[in-house]
Amino acid sequence: MHEFILSIVFLSIGSFSSVLIYRLPLMESGKKKINLFYPRSHCPECKHTLSNKNLIPLIGYLLNYGKCSFCSHKISFIYLMNEAIHLLVGLSILIVGIFELIPSMTPENQGIQLAFFRILLDYAIFAFIINFIREIAKDIEDIDGDYKSGMHTLPIVIGRERASKILFVLSFIPLLAVIYYLNKNLYKQPVAVIYYLIFIIAPLIYLCIIIFNAKTKKDFHTISKLLKTVMLFGMLSILLYKFMLL
Repeated sequence: MHEFILSIVFLSIGSFSSVLIYRLPLMESGKKKINLFYPRSHCPECKHTLSNKNLIPLIGYLLNYGKCSFCSHKISFIYLMNEAIHLLVGLSILIVGIFELIPSMTPENQGIQLAFFRILLDYAIFAFIINFIREIAKDIEDIDGDYKSGMHTLPIVIGRERASKILFVLSFIPLLAVIYYLNKNLYKQPVAVIYYLIFIIAPLIYLCIIIFNAKTKKDFHTISKLLKTVMLFGMLSILLYKFMLL
């Protein structure tokens, strides 16, 4: 049940990011009366409002073979890929739980297997958030090349400065989440506390400082590498599972 709910969440985030990709350039240009919520999602060719079935992330695209169900206009493949990537990144860690833990679950080991699965669930959310933030950092780093390629990334649409501010705000989400997780689940385990403080929380605090002062391409490249490091140490911390299960 948890994995199903997370699938919906990750797909919804991917779908909303597709809305941003399409609508933000139009909002910035001022050529159309449009915002993030009005008008309702519609075919860019025939302007027909999409039905609820067509609005289902991933499924709506596949059911209509990548075309508008009203005028058969071909819908860009990027929308499908955007939603699929958000889903796969978020659920990648849960694959272990789905295909390894759940099939081997018995009444005798149900408690510990569910505890393992809850840990994997937390790590999947962590991986998704870190990857999402890193993608924005990479887009800011590559803004010049993306602009020449005619791409519509977030920094290109709203500008480097505003994208940097969004990145700065988002950087607090994993920091606060990890502090909350540590305080709730691991505060009695000194080894786990020390590991989290040194290898995850301290780098995340440093990350916030770097993002606040970031100006150049080199700065955002450093941010991207630091996020990869945080992701690595975050995933390695799963080796401390025996502390989490106590």
